[in-house]
Amino acid sequence: MKKMKKMKKGFTLIELMIVVGLIGIMVPVIYSVFDYGMLGYRTGAGQVEIFRAAQPVILLLQNDIRAGIRVVDEFSGFKTSKNSLVLEKEDSYVCYYSDKKILTRRVIAKVGNQKEAQRLSRCLKGITFDYSKKPFIAFKLLFLQKVRGKETKLGLASGVTMRNWREE
Repeated sequence: MKKMKKMKKGFTLIELMIVVGLIGIMVPVIYSVFDYGMLGYRTGAGQVEIFRAAQPVILLLQNDIRAGIRVVDEFSGFKTSKNSLVLEKEDSYVCYYSDKKILTRRVIAKVGNQKEAQRLSRCLKGITFDYSKKPFIAFKLLFLQKVRGKETKLGLASGVTMRNWREE
């Protein structure tokens, strides 16, 4: 009798079940790592978008404060408070106020009473001013923006000293 060599062709059922089980374990792990990376990307992209929107607002606010002579308690219906700022400059008054969604800058000229209003940011959630260390004025801006379907919050703080500050 000749010994017949049995050639193995294909996989056994147990081998296939083990491979399918391993793939079943690996796919969710790989997906969670990928999803976590995408979450970090979306958060970072949201913060970059907020920084882009906030930078011109902060620069304008800093320049106005630097050029300010004094903080005025009230002018033309605008009052200085924790959430608003009324500055006297050499040639005008500048008012910053927020209605919890839009930061508005209003400039009223001393001569001619010309008025100019400018909406600065729609993604602003809030603003607070700190006048306790005059002539240094600190401010905090809280931004909230949806980027790619995800809400991103970011708080930015800054402070500026009034160069032309005069005692009242």
